[in-house]
Parts: sequence; C-alpha cells; structure tokens
Amino acid sequence: MSSFFCGAVLIFTQAAWGQAGAPPAQDTQLPGAQTPTPKQPNAQLAAPREVPSAVNTGAGLWFEPIYWRSSTSASIRQGTLDAQVDPGNFKYPGSANKGLGARVSVPIGKNGTLRVSYFRNKNAASTTAATNLNLFRVQVTKGDPIEGDYKMESFKASYDYLTYFWRGKNSEVRVKTLYEVQRFSFTNNLVDFTPFDLTTDPPTFTLNPASGTLSVFLPTFGVGLEQTVSRHFRWEAKASGFGLYHGPDIVDSEALIAYRISHYEITAGARYFHWKTNPKKEHYNVGSTYGPFVSLRYYWKKQ
Repeated sequence: MSSFFCGAVLIFTQAAWGQAGAPPAQDTQLPGAQTPTPKQPNAQLAAPREVPSAVNTGAGLWFEPIYWRSSTSASIRQGTLDAQVDPGNFKYPGSANKGLGARVSVPIGKNGTLRVSYFRNKNAASTTAATNLNLFRVQVTKGDPIEGDYKMESFKASYDYLTYFWRGKNSEVRVKTLYEVQRFSFTNNLVDFTPFDLTTDPPTFTLNPASGTLSVFLPTFGVGLEQTVSRHFRWEAKASGFGLYHGPDIVDSEALIAYRISHYEITAGARYFHWKTNPKKEHYNVGSTYGPFVSLRYYWKKQ
C-alpha cells in the first residue's frame, strides 16, 4: 500500500512539471554582477548674452528737418584739361550761410539703421576780376564786374551698423561703423559784365554768362561714437570720407547733443563738410562748409 502511494505521488509530480515547464532561468540562477551607472553631471545654463539697450539710442523710424547756419568757402579751379592761356581760378566772394536739409532713418534688423539725408545751400555776390580769366570758356577781362552765384546739393545714404557697445551702470556707449554713398553737386552761375559804352549814364555793359554744374559721386566710410547718458539725454559724433589720388574727395563730420521727450527730440550740433570734384576736367570745384545746426526730430514710436 505504501509503495502504491509513493508511486502515485511521483507520477503526479512529473505530470505537474510537464504542464508548467521548467522553472525560468532567472528563478534558478544567481544574479550576475551589474555594471555601475556613471554619475551624470548637472546641466548648467549658459549665462544670458548681454544685448544693447533700446532706450534713447537715436534708432528707430524717424524724420527731421534741419537748419544749418553755415560758413562756406568755395572756388573754381583750373583742371588738367584746361588748355586756355588765361587761368581758370576764381574764388566766390561772400559765404552761403542758410543751409536747409532733412534726414530720414529706417531700422534694418536689430543692429542696423539706414539713414538718408539731403541738404542744399546757395549764395550770390558781386566782385571784380583781379586778372584776366577764363571761366568755362568765357574770357573775362581784368577789371570787369562779375556777378557770381552758386547752389550746392548733397545726397547721402548711410548704413550705420552697431559694432560694439559698453554697458555702464547708468549709461551705454556704442561704436558704429558707417557704410555710405554720397553725391554732391555744385552749380556755378557767373555773369561777366563787359563794358560796352562808358560814356552813357548809366554805362552799358555786354553780359557774358558762364555756367557749369560739377559733381562728385563716391562711397564713403567712417565711424561713429554715441552715448546714452539718461533716458532723455544723449550725444553722438561721427566722421566719414573717401578720396582718390589726384581725384575727387569728400569729408563729412558732425557732432550733436539731443534731448528727447515722448515722440520728439531736439538736437543741436555742428557739422563740417568738404568737397572736391574731379580735377581732371577743364574746371573743378573745391570748398568746405561748416557751422552749427539745429533740428527737430519726430519718432514714430513713443518712448
């Protein structure tokens, strides 16, 4: 009886194992050694990049009319193509002193500004020929009265790029590089009063007009320095120029202070502008105009 009972238990056990299958390996084997996981360093955020201030920088969309109280020195010079015997040099008397102009600024990107400017000035005065002259192929005799007037105009397009800046506790200093194109024209209008009959009262004269418009078109390059002193007050200075060897040239510089409230900014400063047209023609113009100016600037966005 006991042998029968032991045999039944053995048969039952084998049947149970046959239905369930062998025990899983992980239940019958010892766990292997685990590879230690390296400790990951803590992620650190980079320090935020410092950006220039947008408060009272003179940037943005704006327009301004300008009044320039200038002093002007202008001359006609004999060029290399002038084959006349009499010289072609003439210095205009007097000085043009009422320059008018305007500027428009349009922002381009975060650090660039396109500025387009225009100014004109003119003068009229009388003098007497100190020697025989040849002006634009018109012969002028020594002692003849000469009526001379001129008009000058300047167009400039400038891309001002913010190249570097320093941030102080209460102010900011900015350096800008200037990439410009300038066109300057000088219109000469002269009248030689040649005596015809000095016995009449008044004497009669023959009028001999001489005229010519000379211009220069050049790229100019420069640098500007600005500082925002406070929310309302700032100053800036810049200079640019370019010239060709024995050729035309342009020099342009200015400095100003500005006070801003809301949409408006009042500026006051001084400007110096020098020009020389192409000396390889029969005649060329050379001169400079300089002096103080004031303007009222209107910004599209309120500060």
